[in-house]
Amino acid sequence: MIVFLSLGSNIGNRENYLKKAITAIASLEKNSVVEISSVYETEPWGNKNQAMFLNQVIAVESELGPLEFL
Repeated sequence: MIVFLSLGSNIGNRENYLKKAITAIASLEKNSVVEISSVYETEPWGNKNQAMFLNQVIAVESELGPLEFL
């Protein structure tokens, strides 16, 4: 199954946190990261009193079922 995950960070070294998340997800058994989007900077919504976000989407191919993946 292919799973799409939306990643985001607005604290500290935002780009580094995205890279660490991708590395951690890729290291999980029965999962492999197969696609990585560009990084986009977006404004916060809801609580506007916070830093800008970096967002990215990854596609993960997994041998796990939906509940196991979660």
